[in-house]
Amino acid sequence: SRCGSLLVTYDRDSVPKMERKYRNGIKSGVPGIRMLTGEEAEAMEPMLKKGVAAALYAPSTGTVNPWQLGIAACENAQANGAEILRNREVRNIRVHEDGYLVETQKEAFQSSMVFNCAGLFADKVQELLFAPSVQLELDAAEYLVFDRTAEKPERVIFHQAQSCGKGITAIPCTEGNLLISGVRKPMDIPFATSVEGLQELHAATKELLPNVELNKVIRSFGAVRPNPHRASGESLNDYCIENPAPGFFSLIGIKTPGLTCANELGLLLAEKAEEKIPSKGVFRFAMQNIGRNTMTIYYVHWILGYTLLSVLPFGYGCFWNLLKAGLFVLCGTLMGEGLKRIPVLKYLVH
Repeated sequence: SRCGSLLVTYDRDSVPKMERKYRNGIKSGVPGIRMLTGEEAEAMEPMLKKGVAAALYAPSTGTVNPWQLGIAACENAQANGAEILRNREVRNIRVHEDGYLVETQKEAFQSSMVFNCAGLFADKVQELLFAPSVQLELDAAEYLVFDRTAEKPERVIFHQAQSCGKGITAIPCTEGNLLISGVRKPMDIPFATSVEGLQELHAATKELLPNVELNKVIRSFGAVRPNPHRASGESLNDYCIENPAPGFFSLIGIKTPGLTCANELGLLLAEKAEEKIPSKGVFRFAMQNIGRNTMTIYYVHWILGYTLLSVLPFGYGCFWNLLKAGLFVLCGTLMGEGLKRIPVLKYLVH
């Protein structure tokens, strides 16, 4: 749902940074983006605490149901010939002939191309073959889920806190719930919540949305979030797509917006793949012989929509095991004299 978003601040010292974000949005072609006064923002979202200093409005911001989209993307990939292999831990990757050999505890797969979408483990997977370039520092956050009957803002609300830091985020979900995302903090126990952390999140939520009904919180959970940085220590604030060698692509540290941007990320990688594999169109690639081996990539943009679930801090209960998602290897094998085509989608789950 394209509900739009408001980035709000109550700190006048942070307004110049918000204005820089606005100029970056204009430069990037974000449709309809504009700066609002505090009064305009409060009129647009009456649930906000009074005293907004400035706001940045982006009407094209959208939300999705990550599970429905992920399952649909997986089904689409299978309908187009992909095979999902679970319980294969990638233990080694090495250059082999004109491509790569990906070795698991059960078998090995040879392919002309590798797409590393291993989520929280993407940096480690790439380092099985290449020297460290982008690494992930993991931090934590806590979340609150409200009942569907709770009052909620119409748009996604991002709170730009003092000193230009990021505060909480209020998200009206497609299912009708209100989701509150907490402030990032150092990780102690992965996916855990704490009494102190939840108390702080309750207080911050009440501070931003004074009329929020905290008695309608139905669930809380903890998340792990990736923060990519160069091996030199330089922090990266954008999507990081590494291409350390021809035919090897790593999506490292794709943060929360990754799923809603999955289509565009997939299109970008599809274009890069076309440079190596003869194409019959943007989305479907022809088989290319590499000695006795062949590879096909089917509808890459939908497949990536499924892989990006590995880094999103959404979900409840048992669904968190999806955060342990691993490496998708898109490959095919030309077997025997019968030239049997077997496209493979490699899915690593620890």
